[in-house]
Amino acid sequence: METTDLVPFTPDEPPLAASGDEADTGTSATRPRTRWAAILWGLVFAALAVAGIQLVSSPERFDQMLDWLAALTAPAVIAYALLTVGVLVLVAGLVGLLRRAHVLLAARR
Repeated sequence: METTDLVPFTPDEPPLAASGDEADTGTSATRPRTRWAAILWGLVFAALAVAGIQLVSSPERFDQMLDWLAALTAPAVIAYALLTVGVLVLVAGLVGLLRRAHVLLAARR
């Protein structure tokens, strides 16, 4: 087996662009896209991390959290699960709205 069999292109040819990537012609003067989904999800996870740190930062708060968890009933667990799913859907919807607004704004330029 030759080493050229392992390389998908010869040194004279440029490598293939990944799927969904546009070929760079060198004349493009566009700014990089803002990844709104990453920003929004990052903020959500940062808020969850801050809340988690606050809950376990002192033994009293941790004991209160454990007592609250032990006192939950089945309907309350279902309600909190539905609330969590609703928040995730809300964040996903906001990401979609931000993306659509970004695309429409880019189309106007």
